[in-house]
Amino acid sequence: MRVTEWRLMENAQRGVGNARNRAAQAGEAMSSGVRVSRPSDDPVSWAEGARTRARLAVARGQKSAIRTSMENLAETELVFSSIGSALSRSFVLATQLANGTNDADSRNLAAAEIEDLRDGILGAANSRSARGEYLLAGVSSLTQPFDAAGNFVGSTLGRAVQIREGQDLNVTVEGDHLDAAVNVISVMDALADGLRTNDQDAIRSAMDSLHVAIGQTAGAQSEVGRRVSALQLADQDRESVEISLMETYASLIEAEPIAAASELAESQIALEGARAVAERLVQIAAGSLG
Repeated sequence: MRVTEWRLMENAQRGVGNARNRAAQAGEAMSSGVRVSRPSDDPVSWAEGARTRARLAVARGQKSAIRTSMENLAETELVFSSIGSALSRSFVLATQLANGTNDADSRNLAAAEIEDLRDGILGAANSRSARGEYLLAGVSSLTQPFDAAGNFVGSTLGRAVQIREGQDLNVTVEGDHLDAAVNVISVMDALADGLRTNDQDAIRSAMDSLHVAIGQTAGAQSEVGRRVSALQLADQDRESVEISLMETYASLIEAEPIAAASELAESQIALEGARAVAERLVQIAAGSLG
C-alpha cells in the first residue's frame, strides 16, 4: 500500500472515531441531562461549575445556620414571655398587698407564690434549646447563664452566623438583659422578703424595681423580634442567591433538552456521513491497489 492510500485509510478511521465519540457524548448528555461530566468535556465550564458548586454549598450552609438560629430565637422569645408574665403577676400581687387593709397572714401567703414565681423565672432564664445549648448564655452556650442567686454568669457576647458572603449577624439575645438596671431575681427576692416581714415600705420599693424589671424583659423580647426579622430578610436574600447560583450551575454543566436532542441528531448524521466517506475511501484505496 502506498503512502497516499495509507493516509486515506488513516483519515477515514480518524473521521469515524471522532464522529463516534461526538455521538456518544451527545447520547450521554441526552440520557443523563449533564453536558459537562468531566473536565475534558469543557475545561472552562467545568472550572466555573466547580466554583459555583462551592458557593452553593456555602449558601446552603447559611440556610441551615439561619433556620437553626430562628428556631433558637423562637424558644428565646418564649423564655422572655414566660418571665414577663411572672413579673406581671408579681406586680399585681405587690399592688394588692401594698394596701394597708391586708394583714400579715395574707402577705405571708402571697410571699410563697412570689417565691414560686421567682424559681420559675430562674428556671426559664436557664432554659436550654432543643439542641442542649443555654439560650441566654451568649457564646458560652454550654455554661449555665445564671447561678442559684440569680446572678448572670454567662457571656455578654452573642453568637454570630454568616447570613451572606462577608456578613455576620448576632443571632442571640443574652441574659444580661435580666441583670441590667436591676437584677430580676434580686427584685423577686426583695418582694418576697417584704411580704414575709409584712413591710409595706419594702413592698412598695420592690414594686418600683418590678416596673423596671418588666421594662427590661419587654426590651429583651423586642430585641428577639428584631433579630428574627433580620434573619428572615437574610434568608430571603440567601434564597435568591441560591436560585441564581443553581441557574448558573445548570447553564454551565447541565444539558438543555432541545439543544441536547439537536446535538444528538446532528452527531448521528455526522457519524453516518463519516462512515460513508470511510467506505468510499476504502474503495478508492482498494481500487488503487488492484
